[in-house]
This record gives sequence, structure tokens and C-alpha cells, in this order.
Amino acid sequence: MMIVYVLASLFGNVGKGLAIIILVLSISGGGGNYPIQVSGKFFQMINPFLPFTHAVNLLRESAGGIYWPTATNAIWIMIGLFIVFGIVGTAVYPFIESKMKKLQEYSHESHIFH
Repeated sequence: MMIVYVLASLFGNVGKGLAIIILVLSISGGGGNYPIQVSGKFFQMINPFLPFTHAVNLLRESAGGIYWPTATNAIWIMIGLFIVFGIVGTAVYPFIESKMKKLQEYSHESHIFH
């Protein structure tokens, strides 16, 4: 949720689109539908970098019996993503806010976004 919030607050509608792209890639590349080993090379390559991968690993741990080293690793990765995106969003927002407001005004004037 922090990733979606930061992208949407920093980039407006473009950030929402980026969040949807991350969601679609996460469904295919996160290993939730099929084992990642039977997916394409692209999805195998992006798998470790998707937050959904670690959430799926936590879900598997809770359903099949917890192996704490794997669960702890996934928990720390999720906490790290939360902290990194929180800090980046907080640090970048003051600098990008005025530029994004101008961009939104231009996009509304041009009727690209309603």
C-alpha cells in the first residue's frame, strides 16, 4: 500500500498508472499463480524485486507451517520497502509538488485526463 500511496501522491494519475503496471507484473511475476520456475525468463528476472513475491512467500509460510528464517527474511524485506518508500515519498514530495500541479493543470486543459 505504501508503494501505491507514494506513487499516486507524487505523480497523480501517472503514479496510479505505474501502480497498476506494478500490480499486473506482480500477479504474473510474483509466483502466486504458478511456480516462478515455469514462468518466462522476464518474470524470473523481476521476481525478487516485486513486493508481491515476498507477500506470497509469507502466505505460503503461514499455510504450510512457518520456517522462521524464510518468514523473517520476507518480513524484513516488506518492512524495508515500507520504510524506503515512506522516506522517498516524504523527501521528494516538497520538490515535485509544484511541478506535478502544473502538469495536472495542463493535462486537464488539454482534456487528456478528466
